[in-house]
Amino acid sequence: MASNAGEHYRVRALGADGPTLLEDGVLAIRRGDDLTLRYGDGSEVVLGRFFVECAPSQCAVEVGADAARSQWINGDSVAGATHADGAALLYAHGDQNTIGSLLQADGFLTGGSAALGDLAGLEVTDGQASYLPAIQVDGGAAAAGTATTIEGSVVAGPVLEDHGLTVGIYDANGELLKTGGIDAAANRG
Repeated sequence: MASNAGEHYRVRALGADGPTLLEDGVLAIRRGDDLTLRYGDGSEVVLGRFFVECAPSQCAVEVGADAARSQWINGDSVAGATHADGAALLYAHGDQNTIGSLLQADGFLTGGSAALGDLAGLEVTDGQASYLPAIQVDGGAAAAGTATTIEGSVVAGPVLEDHGLTVGIYDANGELLKTGGIDAAANRG
């Protein structure tokens, strides 16, 4: 499937209750300019030229994280673990056995599920595995206390004065780190 700047994508499963976001057992992998999403059920979605068409942050794809939230991958997503063919792991989430199998099949792990601990940055909690590479600052991992500026655009229409909108920033475990307001004046063209 070709990627197009300005578009946002969701991979959904069609079930008896209608379409739902595929929430469990997903890897997001960069292979050259393409984004590959591999799922525990064996399905695979390839967004062609994603890292050309979607950089910088021109489009994004939503992948599952858990029932309460999701994760967005865009053209600026930080690459993590790599292997010999140049593929880079951007994100992983799901049951630890499913993620272990997917990582092993894609060459990011060697050995059994006990090797999950060998992948730096992979967290396993209550049987769930999550991987999101650290943000890079000046060539190194962001240190504790490092200020990070997050910029974006409101795409729901014009933002009026006294709107009351806020933005929440969450860590990989879904814990709220910080909230901030949206500057209405900055969104007027």
